[in-house]
Amino acid sequence: MLKVNASYSKKVPAEGEYSSQQYHCQIEVELPDGLKPQQLQEKVHSVFDFVRNSVETELHNNTPA
Repeated sequence: MLKVNASYSKKVPAEGEYSSQQYHCQIEVELPDGLKPQQLQEKVHSVFDFVRNSVETELHNNTPA
């Protein structure tokens, strides 16, 4: 069994001088054995996309109007 760890973080300016807010997501996913290289690459890519999109969604949903 293969395991993939993917993480993504983003730091953005916050209210106040010299302050920032950080968003972070990390996930560990188990992949089945026997995947071909192309399939493995697609799975890894989709896991990272999920993590990145989760952070970006959280960031945009918490932005003050």
